[in-house]
Amino acid sequence: MAGPRLTLVRERDHEAVATAMERLEAEICNVSYMAGIVGDIFEDLFSRDLAKVGGRPDTYFVSEEQVNQHLFAVFHLQQMTKELRERFYAAGKARGSQPA
Repeated sequence: MAGPRLTLVRERDHEAVATAMERLEAEICNVSYMAGIVGDIFEDLFSRDLAKVGGRPDTYFVSEEQVNQHLFAVFHLQQMTKELRERFYAAGKARGSQPA
């Protein structure tokens, strides 16, 4: 499901919007890095031969600690993306843009 889009309404707002987006750069990078971490830990979990149960390629043993770590990573990434989305739209509204 697509979210609302920003429509820039005035030429003079471009600089203000660009400044607002620059302020989001670090947060965007953090979300990107976290997504990479989540992907890496899932890949690591399911690429290890030791995790396979009974030598079956479709069955893995996952400890409770591993489940908790993976759930934390996924839900933390979800929270980070939600907050980034909110800040993005707030920055656009504050700079003269309107959700479409």
